[in-house]
Amino acid sequence: MKKIVAIVAVVIIGLGGVTAQVTTFESKGLVLKPERDKTLPLLQVDEPAVKTGSPFLVTRDRCVVRGSASDVAGIGSVELNGAALSLGSGGHFEMQMPLHEGLNSFKLSAVDKAGNRTDRTIDVIRDTKPPVIVVLEPAAHDARGIRPLSVENAAVKARVTDEYGVKSVTVNGAAVPAGPDSTYTALLPMREDESKVSIVATDNAGNVSKEEFPVFRRKDVAGELFAGRYFAFVIGIDKYHGDWDRLKNAVRDAKAVEKVLRESFRFDSVQTLYDDQATRDNILGAIDNFTSMLRRDDNLLIYFSGHGTIQERSNRGFWVPSDADGRSTSRYISHSELKDRIASFQGRHILVVADACFSGEILKGAPLPLLTKDDPLYFRNVFQRPSRWALTSGGEEPVMDGGREGHSVFAYYFLKALREIEGKFFTTSQVFERLKFGVGNNSAQMPRYDELRDVGSEHGEFVFVRK
Repeated sequence: MKKIVAIVAVVIIGLGGVTAQVTTFESKGLVLKPERDKTLPLLQVDEPAVKTGSPFLVTRDRCVVRGSASDVAGIGSVELNGAALSLGSGGHFEMQMPLHEGLNSFKLSAVDKAGNRTDRTIDVIRDTKPPVIVVLEPAAHDARGIRPLSVENAAVKARVTDEYGVKSVTVNGAAVPAGPDSTYTALLPMREDESKVSIVATDNAGNVSKEEFPVFRRKDVAGELFAGRYFAFVIGIDKYHGDWDRLKNAVRDAKAVEKVLRESFRFDSVQTLYDDQATRDNILGAIDNFTSMLRRDDNLLIYFSGHGTIQERSNRGFWVPSDADGRSTSRYISHSELKDRIASFQGRHILVVADACFSGEILKGAPLPLLTKDDPLYFRNVFQRPSRWALTSGGEEPVMDGGREGHSVFAYYFLKALREIEGKFFTTSQVFERLKFGVGNNSAQMPRYDELRDVGSEHGEFVFVRK
């Protein structure tokens, strides 16, 4: 005889809602076997509106957790971080939670009357920190935050970062897309008068930061970019009182340098000593005056044209003043004396230009010269760092008094470089690059340009500023 099995669903309606109980029975004996409720309760979160896999960002210090829980068998409880919530009609709940800065995690649980449990984790980030803006281009002048420019259209480049993401960046109100390494670049037209650049960054939480700064066309801010005064001290000696031979071109060279500095470049003062005036005491006295005269941002160029010598036993180099007798070094000016005085100067840039025999001895052990480029940022960087350099007509060997057009070969190409290099600003590196081939190809000497050691130089450079 076959056994008949039937399944009957019994629906019981009571005050607690609707419950479903599934019962099986056999036709023979009507044995009832209840089935366990395995359906998970439905847990709906209406607020905060968290997207899957993405935390909810807010700036306020409190957050409302609101939603509802339901189940066909009835909800037993709803908990938030282990604390029971009061349920309203339809299983609705609402709770305000305090927030601390950073990540806040809330665990929400709904349990039905059969013991089934649904859990949800809600991540809320409180972010009150605005994005960080670092302006990369154009570079600022340390004193006043001025960005001097040399182009009609300038690239404004900033790095914008935020722990929880940058939503937007604008430059002068125009949206700028993100580039590599969190950089944002905009091309702006530059006027010859002062303009303002405004960079505004908004993060994903709605925090806003702003960076504003003035910009100028570079030709209008020489006084701001190249702060401080410019001094020149020019020495030229043809006539010597002692055993030294008379020179033909040293004074002419020095006076030509004086003329081009006064007429073409920004120098607040040009002092000179020629022939009989250029004694040891007068030269060192004038140099000593700069020790008290120079301020931190000032610049000094010393030009010497005359005899130079070297002591064979000590291998020490000297300038020869007009009153040197030739038999004793007591009236010479040693390179070490010059370096000691330069070390005591307070100015920003000191440049020694020496057109004399053995003048390169002053550069013993000096590093290689800087590479130069025609770039506003480069000029600004090398100008801000203190420097002590020497440009010499040769190394540790004799140099020519004669050359071209009534000048020594070194002076001729030095003056030619000063006159012909284009641009409002240029460095001594650019002068050296121009003259070294002319001097080297037309004489047996090779000019040198290096940084003086142990006198406070920090890899800056003397920058010539045209009027």
